[in-house]
Amino acid sequence: MIFHGENLEGYGKNRAPLLLLLVAASIGSYGFSEGAINLKQRPVLVAASIGSYGAYLADGSEYSGNYGQEITVEIVKDFHRRRLEVLSEAGADIIAFETIPNKLEAQAYVELLLECDTKIPAWFSFTSKDGINVVSGDSMVECVSLADSCNKVVAIGINCTAPRFIHNLILSIKKLNAQFRRNPSLIQNLTTY
Repeated sequence: MIFHGENLEGYGKNRAPLLLLLVAASIGSYGFSEGAINLKQRPVLVAASIGSYGAYLADGSEYSGNYGQEITVEIVKDFHRRRLEVLSEAGADIIAFETIPNKLEAQAYVELLLECDTKIPAWFSFTSKDGINVVSGDSMVECVSLADSCNKVVAIGINCTAPRFIHNLILSIKKLNAQFRRNPSLIQNLTTY
């Protein structure tokens, strides 16, 4: 197995993949059984989280969404592919793609979900710098349309964003979602990358 960022402090290159597998195994064996909780009152979903490529770069680009000209959708997909495969087989109920800072990463996630043929749904959570765009400056509308174009994405959210922007962002995403449902060709017009 190859994982980027595998030389974890105190664990070394060979043990890092084992750590991810142990986390995945603990998700699958946590013990959510029908007898343990009353599913009719409150279903609890277990999410396996995949963070942004920028966090791995450790250069602050997770806050700007600027990964540099040399970073392509394929590079980002290669970085996340094994994580998605392991976590989607770990027993989680949903994959959480969180703190998405740019359109490039949203595109990579959509393509990976389709290529890896994951059997569980996903949510995308974007981060915004101004209540209109994601932190890279890419249009939130375009990023949401990418997520909405994938039938494996069941929820879209906002995180790591100034509280003053949250209410309007949620309203605009809900409005966009309703527009996409009424006119699916809008998605195709917005998702050309």
